[in-house]
Amino acid sequence: MLEQISFYWKLFISFVKPGLLGFGGGPASIPFIQKEVCDKNNWMTHEEFLGALALGNSLPGPITTKLAAIVGYKVGGIVGMTVAISGMVVPTAILVVLLTNLYMKHKNIPKIEGIIHVLKIVVVVLLLQVTWELGKNGITDKLTICIFIVATIAIFVFKLHPLLIIVLAIVFALIFL
Repeated sequence: MLEQISFYWKLFISFVKPGLLGFGGGPASIPFIQKEVCDKNNWMTHEEFLGALALGNSLPGPITTKLAAIVGYKVGGIVGMTVAISGMVVPTAILVVLLTNLYMKHKNIPKIEGIIHVLKIVVVVLLLQVTWELGKNGITDKLTICIFIVATIAIFVFKLHPLLIIVLAIVFALIFL
């Protein structure tokens, strides 16, 4: 029993960290989650994580919550899923309420504006890191290079909605893979 409690506490804390340190939202938290899940705790391989990320991105809602649900369920069933989601959401929700109150009172102070500006830049770097890591692990052969190019053109040139790209990718996979 004590071993189970210890495991669930570790799972909870593993999602509290990226939940509180992943400035910039879900995509910026992905590297933190990946380090906790794959590198530190070995709950998933990097390939399994990429699959979980792909599944999570194909569903509506925040990616971090979906990753917490997938990982939690994989390692601890329904209880693990509940614990992981709670670790990701509850501390952050409390912090958001507290910081929003402070920010609304002091948002016009130049130092606060400067902090927000710097955080935006850091978030861009974190997003680039995620993109690089996912690209390294996901774009591995001629087919995935072609899919990458087609999806990139569809999104940036033709401005197609990402949901349409996801649906088309699923249809492609069902027919050809």
